[in-house]
Amino acid sequence: MRRTLKLSASLIVLAGTAIVALHVVHAPAPFLIGGLVGGAAFSLRFRTPWTVPELARNLGIATIGVGAGTFIDQTVISAVARSPVEIVAGVVVVIVFTMATGLFLMASPHVNASTALFASLGGAAAGVTAVAREMHADEAVVSAVQYARVVLVIISVAVVAPFLGGGASTAPAATPAETTPLPNLAFAVTCIGGGLLLARVVRFSGARLVMPMVLSMGVMLINPESFAVPGRLLDVGLLLTGIAVGFSFTTDTIRRLTRLFPLVLLQLLASIGGCAVLGILFARTIGISDLSGYLAMAPGGLPAVAALALEAGNDIGLLVTMQVVRLLAAILFASIIGSVIRWRGRARD
Repeated sequence: MRRTLKLSASLIVLAGTAIVALHVVHAPAPFLIGGLVGGAAFSLRFRTPWTVPELARNLGIATIGVGAGTFIDQTVISAVARSPVEIVAGVVVVIVFTMATGLFLMASPHVNASTALFASLGGAAAGVTAVAREMHADEAVVSAVQYARVVLVIISVAVVAPFLGGGASTAPAATPAETTPLPNLAFAVTCIGGGLLLARVVRFSGARLVMPMVLSMGVMLINPESFAVPGRLLDVGLLLTGIAVGFSFTTDTIRRLTRLFPLVLLQLLASIGGCAVLGILFARTIGISDLSGYLAMAPGGLPAVAALALEAGNDIGLLVTMQVVRLLAAILFASIIGSVIRWRGRARD
């Protein structure tokens, strides 16, 4: 018991220190990445085979799903209805292109198809990382590549935007204050619980993420009142998911990531650079600024993209809508592809 308490305290200190440091530097998703860093440091330091209880992990995944669903409201649907071809084409092109860059990772014998696809998929880093394990992907590799890309996207936004006519701010976009905490809490708990129950009935890869997200999205579209997942609840869900992924890091994982570094770097440069070119082509095709096209097609970094879009003041609705729709599409793509891979694996057996 004493050893368990000591290890628990060590985990809290490691994760807490990482979260504070990430807050100080305004890093994206500090609770998710902080939990991941804390869990990985704990696993590597103590080499203790700890795991997050399955129920806690499921609750974390479902909370992320509900949070993602709240982005899809009537405003987003109206924006899609006004420019359906442009938005859908842009979203599909980015998803397909980023997944194609996964071929760089597949050049390594240490990376299977699932890991390469989910590590490369642009958008919804938290959601893809959360369900990587049940997709038969190496969640340590997936999380490392996904968040390396998020960081590089945010840096690229700061560096490239001034040359395309925008400012350099990458502060996270402000979120509206929660004026009705009890209705928000009831909304979140209902969607989390209902989504997990549906996931037990409707079984497919990623169901524990997708079903809560679908319920949340349905409520947002039907109810004229806006709901949000309470910030602290979302932080807990992100933290649990981050720690669960962090525990999967071992000395063997670190060795594999070190060997993969050249291929990962190539994949990230191809993904981000290719999406930048596609964004400029997209902008000139539909008649918006190069900066707007670049931001619309950026493969991740939603807070930084939203903040810069607000600062630039141009095409805000189109930019944020494309990013949000791609977040939803990436999660659905991951679920569909994971189901296909699992079905093919069972067919071979």
